[in-house]
Amino acid sequence: KRFMEGEFRKRTQFMYAGDLKRVRLKYTGNSVDVILDRLPTAEIVSQNGNVYEISAEAYGKGLLMWLLSQGNAVEVLAPQSVREEMKEMLREMVGKYE
Repeated sequence: KRFMEGEFRKRTQFMYAGDLKRVRLKYTGNSVDVILDRLPTAEIVSQNGNVYEISAEAYGKGLLMWLLSQGNAVEVLAPQSVREEMKEMLREMVGKYE
């Protein structure tokens, strides 16, 4: 396979590098464009009113950090390993305030 710079750039939106992650998200915020604009690989899988299921690819921990910035408007649905990573980050955050 040859290197495709455009495809690589679509998946490197964040400062922190790492492994390529394909995630499925549930988004319930005010505008799904927040996700679609930030993640060029994002695709809406389904929509039920203002609830969107989205699939996207991105490299690294920066994706998780950005998803956290969306507050309770985003839930990671899959893969389970990324869900667990998000839970651990949230536990650590809550621990700082207890």
